[in-house]
Amino acid sequence: MGQTGQDAGEEGRVCSGKGFGADQFGDQQRMVDADQPCPFSVDRQLCRRGEISELLQHFHALLKAVLGGWQVSGFTTIQSGPPVPRILVSTNNGRRGNQATVLGTPTIIDQFPYWFDASAFGPNADGTYGNSGRAPVRLPGRNQTDLALSKNFYVSQTRLQFRTDFINAFNHTQWTTVNADCSGTTDVTQTCASFPNSTVGQITGTRNPRELQFSLKLYW
Repeated sequence: MGQTGQDAGEEGRVCSGKGFGADQFGDQQRMVDADQPCPFSVDRQLCRRGEISELLQHFHALLKAVLGGWQVSGFTTIQSGPPVPRILVSTNNGRRGNQATVLGTPTIIDQFPYWFDASAFGPNADGTYGNSGRAPVRLPGRNQTDLALSKNFYVSQTRLQFRTDFINAFNHTQWTTVNADCSGTTDVTQTCASFPNSTVGQITGTRNPRELQFSLKLYW
């Protein structure tokens, strides 16, 4: 169908951007012209080469302050235990010696609370000295690792160090002493393990568990 002049004019007004229905709505013309839904804008600013270099320098200094200046040190001690001086027995008012008689092979058990087999020893008969001699068995050994973690802060010509010491860092249990006193009986039919309430051969002491120490040092 053909288009009248009036229809063409109205279509021209719609596409001209002056707002639809301006002639019909009058005072709403200004609102229609200013209506801008969903505005979006982007403000971009690129750093210059000098600014990027300065940022990298600051970042490098931060990494150096956080990751630098650390020290780790430590030492490990592994050694066998000292000998048990002797297995002592009662002298029965001076009638016998104070060194136990060997009744079997002295054996290390190492099953807590026992360290050695006390049934291998017994009291002496009157008029005898005992044949166990000195150092029939050895005490438990030592296996200990100590570590230290330090952080150093450098200010001008001085150094501030924060240090943490881990003594026995792995918390390894270490026995130190064993009961070797078999003077609780004079009955030669008993062994050092069989008399009532005997604790011969049992562990009686340990080294300290893990310890942490903190220190702050200033070097100049």
